[in-house]
Amino acid sequence: MLLEKVGINPTKDVTIVQMGAQPSRFAALVAGALDATIIAPPFDITARKQGYNVLVNLAELGIPYPQQVIETTDRFIRENPQAVKNFLKGFIAGIHYGLTNKEGAKKIMVKYLKIADPEILEATYASYAQITERRAFPNIEGFRYGLEEVAKRLPAAKDKKPEDFINMRFLNELEKEGFFKELYK
Repeated sequence: MLLEKVGINPTKDVTIVQMGAQPSRFAALVAGALDATIIAPPFDITARKQGYNVLVNLAELGIPYPQQVIETTDRFIRENPQAVKNFLKGFIAGIHYGLTNKEGAKKIMVKYLKIADPEILEATYASYAQITERRAFPNIEGFRYGLEEVAKRLPAAKDKKPEDFINMRFLNELEKEGFFKELYK
């Protein structure tokens, strides 16, 4: 989707290689094993400071993409519904804290992301605030795009829909119970 949007044919013009999480992708870029990769703060600012160019900013393009993905099994959900719901409440309360307490969130980023550079810290927080869905509802259109990309390499995915992978039960329950309204009042 992204490559096609900027005029690149993903099956002819590039070779897509799975390289893992951001630190691995960034290290591969620096080592010359990749010509380009997808990275976000803090790595994009670090890359720019090291002389790399930003080719495209996904957030600015407005291409929907699932950012906050939490996975578990149907069995765990069936056997531990209250634990799932409590986890989501804590996760969403963490999002709320991050979006409503900028300085506190930045202190956490310093501690866990080991960011010392104030410019990188500010850019990382700004990116977080820009792309984070405050209620953690999944981006169905983004999942659809993701499935379309997977289907190009894995034909079994062609008949799948986002709803085959997304369980909205607990988020809908929290909405109905007024959790979000209470949290963001």
